[in-house]
Amino acid sequence: MLKKIYIQTITELKIYFRDILQVFFGFFFPIFIVIISASVFSGTSMDGSKYIDYILPGIFSVLIMTTSFFTVGVTIASYKENLIMKKFRTTPMKLSNFFVAIVISRIIVIVIQIALMWIIAVLMFNANFSGNIIAFIYTFLFACLVFLTIGFTIASLTKTFNAAIGVANSFYMGLTFVSAAFYPIDSFPSTMKYVVKALPLIHIVESIREVWTNGSWIPFSSINIIVLIAWLIVGFIVSIIKFRW
Repeated sequence: MLKKIYIQTITELKIYFRDILQVFFGFFFPIFIVIISASVFSGTSMDGSKYIDYILPGIFSVLIMTTSFFTVGVTIASYKENLIMKKFRTTPMKLSNFFVAIVISRIIVIVIQIALMWIIAVLMFNANFSGNIIAFIYTFLFACLVFLTIGFTIASLTKTFNAAIGVANSFYMGLTFVSAAFYPIDSFPSTMKYVVKALPLIHIVESIREVWTNGSWIPFSSINIIVLIAWLIVGFIVSIIKFRW
């Protein structure tokens, strides 16, 4: 079983890195956003932190979400449309092993993406990590678990590449701009805040930021945990019920 997962993981990584556009928008475009944002607001502070230290956790969170939605939800929908998933049924590869390989390969990609941005932010803008690495790792892994599950949900609810792109883009655009990733939500209307608090991204942003700037060992508040676990459970159930080869 482990050998099959290893082979499929390597295969998925090769497929990812052979797609030049995917690599560009997955690696270089986020770095470009970091450089532009940090350069424009270099003298600005947010919530008592340098702007670079404020936005990095937000960009990390958005990156985890984006990679999960587009390289899981859209990729698997494309596999289904091109009948690749049906071909898997004729091989000894179990569906569970395939999913594990997808998850591992995407986490590896996300780790590389974050590491590159982190290095750039430190070298160019003197970004400061005030947290502890252990808390950052388990917060990061939990964020990956939540968004990868939603990515599988997108793949389960869509049958074609174009449909998955539409759903993933809607989620991405909607969640990113109401997530406190780039600016606080204090100025939002009170009714809007309730809607925002029901969405997953803001809770990931808040938790990673709590580790990054305050060094918290337990960065998740009770509302963070409740909302994120709810999304995790719903996404898992929908994926199991709705997924078709």
